[in-house]
Amino acid sequence: MKMRLILICFVCTAFFSFGFAQSYDLGEVTQAELQEKVHPKDTSASAAILFKKGRTYFTLTDGQFNVITEVSVKIKIYKKEAYEKANFSLYHYAPNSGPGEQVDFTKAVTYNLVNGQIEKTKAKSENIFTEQVNKNTKVKKLSMPAVKEGCIIEYKYSILSPFISNIRDWFFQYDVPINYCEYVVDIPEYYKFNNYYRGALILDIAQEKVNRSVTFSVGNRFEYFDNRMTYKVKDVAAMKEESFVNNISNYRSTLIHEHASTMLPQSTYQYYAKTWEDVCRKIYEDEEFGPQMRKTGYFEADLTKLVEGLTTDDEKIAMVFQYVQNRMNWNESYRIFTDKGVRKAYEEKTGNYAEINLMMVGMLRHLGINAHPILLSTRANGIAMYPSFNAYNAVIVGVKRNGGVLFLDATSKYASPDILPLRDLNWYGRMLLDDGTAELVDLMPKMVSLNQENAAIDLAADGSVSGKVRNQMVDYSALRFRDRYRQLSKESQIERLQKNYTGIEVTEFELADNGVSEALVEKYSFESTNSVEVIGGKMFVRPLFHLGLDENPFKQETREYPIDFSFPFREKQMIIVNLPEGYTIETLPENMALGLDKNYGTFSFSITKNENKLVIQTNLEIKTAIMPPDEYESLKEFFKLIVDKVNEKIVLKKV
Repeated sequence: MKMRLILICFVCTAFFSFGFAQSYDLGEVTQAELQEKVHPKDTSASAAILFKKGRTYFTLTDGQFNVITEVSVKIKIYKKEAYEKANFSLYHYAPNSGPGEQVDFTKAVTYNLVNGQIEKTKAKSENIFTEQVNKNTKVKKLSMPAVKEGCIIEYKYSILSPFISNIRDWFFQYDVPINYCEYVVDIPEYYKFNNYYRGALILDIAQEKVNRSVTFSVGNRFEYFDNRMTYKVKDVAAMKEESFVNNISNYRSTLIHEHASTMLPQSTYQYYAKTWEDVCRKIYEDEEFGPQMRKTGYFEADLTKLVEGLTTDDEKIAMVFQYVQNRMNWNESYRIFTDKGVRKAYEEKTGNYAEINLMMVGMLRHLGINAHPILLSTRANGIAMYPSFNAYNAVIVGVKRNGGVLFLDATSKYASPDILPLRDLNWYGRMLLDDGTAELVDLMPKMVSLNQENAAIDLAADGSVSGKVRNQMVDYSALRFRDRYRQLSKESQIERLQKNYTGIEVTEFELADNGVSEALVEKYSFESTNSVEVIGGKMFVRPLFHLGLDENPFKQETREYPIDFSFPFREKQMIIVNLPEGYTIETLPENMALGLDKNYGTFSFSITKNENKLVIQTNLEIKTAIMPPDEYESLKEFFKLIVDKVNEKIVLKKV
């Protein structure tokens, strides 16, 4: 599948000259900039980054290198909804003892045009403050003063870190347009970094050597050179949210640095670069990972009683999963390592991702079942792009059986065997095996989840409508409903339906849920007085009434990102309409069948008359969880035809 998601490891670098001659410095604000009402290339933008410049370099102090990053930003605020751009936060490592990072805002000024004059307002001490996040992390916050529509804000900050491996990721794209972005990295010759670039922007890249020297005392001079990389880009369009996108940050053009090796004078060579095999092996060997799966004493007595009388592996897997799911409560901590260990988590009945699922691996293995941990990066965490101990933030269970893998995740009360929480469905994970190797596993569902909606509707002679709807969901369709709505009260469920389907009044509601492995059934009765148009002795009726698609979910002209439906699905509808006495059918919409290229999806619509009833049936099936962006045009047209068809009118005329 061809995706516009690019990951490049720069081994050698070409230089492209696009002629960046303009000066981009703080303090050079003009009246023309302040008078500008809209962005010249994106009139819908609420703000724009006029420029963002950064430099990362190393300083030698007391024989040790520190890494410093300095960033200057100039932002134009066009509309009130962009006022949040005037607030900025910098998280940094700051333990109570030992070395930490130092963060400073060295400049922060807001510019406004007042009576034809440029007015400057500098940030004061109360605009800059620090908060403690946890025992090792602080956040330094800046809240710009005098923010108004049309203003320009400028700020500059620096981060000094004693941890030379921690070069922060650099972003070239945001949710607002960027006129100019530049990043310079100076790395001493003694350090080698792998540079990974993710994204579709074409950068102007230059490489050079810069001589450096440090004088410690008279006659004591130390000389070396920096490898300098300069990255530039201009006129970057805003990243706009699109429907059916997994995590838009996966597609943000980003520069990532990984410390590969160190060779200091009169020292031995140190190699740090990692392969996926290195990462997986070290994770498995960690005390808070692999050994946790070998601890069995704390659950053996309970497990023996639990599986008594069960003979097949399928029965045992289902029972262990249900037991762990019901006993344990996820503390909403995403971790691949245990914090307090599986034994204590079991006793306290609460734990993080690793504690709950590594516990389940241990139980299944104790029963002789071929279970393994699977590392994954959740949707919110982004796609694991390159070998790193931070690439993954969760661990689930994989059972090898029948030539495939059965997935289990007991952190969700609504998951079931092979139905993972939606947050887990993020392309690929890595299954860690006992011999230290790992296998890449596809996490995206292949089976089609069904949503079947049946309705019996009575159409009265005055155009009023009443009816009953039964909506049955299974597998991922049921999981998604449970995640979103299962905890709502009956009153809130009715409010939800009346909000989603404008013009109906829900008179009865019932939700039948007999367990996560069973179908979920929603039933409700409704009335409506504005669903049908009555004009000059004729009725104009939408075939699906309030249950039809009102508008195309795909509105953009073009598509930059893959279309992510989360899982393949099938939505079937059957509407039986009792026609009013005194009316006959004048026209009916024609039947229709559609298909997407490459068998990605199908749709059918049929309408038949049976005595005084109409039977309308639709069947929409999307057969893949993810579609590439180059299929967007055909997908958009596919849904346009669907919307047009289900909104064609049935015309009844008075006899």
